Amino acid sequence: MAPAHFRIPQPRPSKVYPAYAQPQLMLQPAATRLKIPERFKTLSDTSDFPFSQNGQWCRSLSCGDDVTLARDFNLVIKTKDENNCGTGRDVHATLDGVTADGSEVSNSQQRMATKKYDDFKRGDRQTYAYRSSERMRPSQICLKLDIGGASPRWCVEYVRVLNGDVSGSPQIGEDVTGWVDFDQVNDKQCLNLQFQ
Repeated sequence: MAPAHFRIPQPRPSKVYPAYAQPQLMLQPAATRLKIPERFKTLSDTSDFPFSQNGQWCRSLSCGDDVTLARDFNLVIKTKDENNCGTGRDVHATLDGVTADGSEVSNSQQRMATKKYDDFKRGDRQTYAYRSSERMRPSQICLKLDIGGASPRWCVEYVRVLNGDVSGSPQIGEDVTGWVDFDQVNDKQCLNLQFQ
């Protein structure tokens, strides 16, 4: 007989372990062990469900390897760290692009704001969620300085577009720079995304 510390533990009676934990059941093929509930076999809209692909999660079964395609984006907006460059006015963004099959997508403007936070002050760098009407590759971003709030002057250093559908939020294109200072109410500028 083997010493006590080399003994193989014996399974306890089924009164202690549930049926699925019995050793003889664990040797059965996976197909007979795992049963998919009916409610998961008939999903029609999976747009809000995460799926794993290439070690990353994404919200669509068609994520593929193209990280430039997404429906949810994160916009990183950096205000210049210079005198009189921050604003208290509302800022709206519009992100337009093309789908995987080449059709154009024109989205409506969305307000960029953080609850209980003074957005777009001097030197501020903040991330804002943006949801497209459909899955697309962004090609143009527009910023609009809206009425209301304090100073109408606002200076943008850059806007960075990130893919919000994929874990890690990879950057899409290069930082969008070259913004002319916003100095009027309802001032609007549009710049194209550049890809290497």
